[in-house]
Amino acid sequence: MMEEFATGIVEDYHAARCPAVHHPRLSRGTARVVSSLVEERFAHWLLARYPAIDRICVDQGLSFPGRALCKPDVVVIRDSKIVLLVDLKMDLGWLRDLNGLPSLATKAAELLTQCSESRCTASVRTENSAVQRDRPALQLSPICEYVLLVLSGKNINPMLRDQVLEAARKVHTRVHSLVLWPGVHPNDPKYQTVDAAVEALRHGISEQAVEELDLVAQRVLS
Repeated sequence: MMEEFATGIVEDYHAARCPAVHHPRLSRGTARVVSSLVEERFAHWLLARYPAIDRICVDQGLSFPGRALCKPDVVVIRDSKIVLLVDLKMDLGWLRDLNGLPSLATKAAELLTQCSESRCTASVRTENSAVQRDRPALQLSPICEYVLLVLSGKNINPMLRDQVLEAARKVHTRVHSLVLWPGVHPNDPKYQTVDAAVEALRHGISEQAVEELDLVAQRVLS
């Protein structure tokens, strides 16, 4: 199941290096962004791994009373309650200082504590429709947890990475900062084929991160 997720990510990265429309005199310099596809693949992995999930909304705007619109990458719903929120980062190469990830963790913690049991409005697309939407009655569960999931621990100075993760993990007991592949990047150019990259990801997976995800899911879906 995780290998299917890893394979999809690598295939997305490889496909993003080439134009989506083909012509013999057309090429790309910079690859397309793949994060939106990866959000959907991760949501699919969650649904397959945890059958108790009723629904997942990806990149879904949520409006709570008295707060600006928030848009987590992944919103996990069970029994009309939001039980898990996930933000995905491909890596930490975007960080410029120690405050980046801890700041996100702080905002996540504020949402969990200030909006616990609050109802929210969300305009959710109906299944298989690009146009129709409904507005389900949703509530933020008092046991909701928030995961900041970094796919790769590469593309950043290891010392800065460890310091940032340590600081983010101290923010709140229900906000979790995890790295799925600490020493491997699915877009590393040294892997010339999809198979080579997937094999590296298979060996480089953090079992600890997967176990912590399982524990989080068990708590919020029990």
